[in-house]
Amino acid sequence: MTAGDIDDRLGPEGELGRLRSMYPDLDAYLRDAEEYPILLASCPFGAGISQDGKRRYVDPRLNTELNGVDLKPALVKHETVEWAVRLFCQIGVDYSFDPRGHRLANRAEYNKVSDDLFPDLDPDEAWEAYDEFLDPQLKALEDQPIPSPAKDLAMYPYIGTALYDKIRAAQREDKE
Repeated sequence: MTAGDIDDRLGPEGELGRLRSMYPDLDAYLRDAEEYPILLASCPFGAGISQDGKRRYVDPRLNTELNGVDLKPALVKHETVEWAVRLFCQIGVDYSFDPRGHRLANRAEYNKVSDDLFPDLDPDEAWEAYDEFLDPQLKALEDQPIPSPAKDLAMYPYIGTALYDKIRAAQREDKE
């Protein structure tokens, strides 16, 4: 997700729509994913997705209600798009060399916030309010333990980082 993330750049406007028209499986998945459950489980960066893409997770330690609006749909929109373009389009498979998937997910999250969650606000003002609300919470969670992460959490964003080992250790602890 963008809030709290180092790379907060947005992907090109309209690019996800173009990809959806080029990749029917991507389009079908993104349509179906709107119905997939949003579950609570500890996640680095506040949100995550299952390995099979059918469960989206939001960290229960986050306050996700801003002015009476539930922000979870925007958080999971990012995770859903990032997972899907990686699988169906081979975009963003390696974060360090190809940030496009993350940036497309940032754009989808931005659109969810501005078009669906706060349609009466200027899009940039809606995004700024969203980011200012979530960012301090996410920063506060960065150094904390990750209690009860989902057993099937997609680990691709964390490979090669200290978070990978931290999550795996927490998952093992939960099994005991």
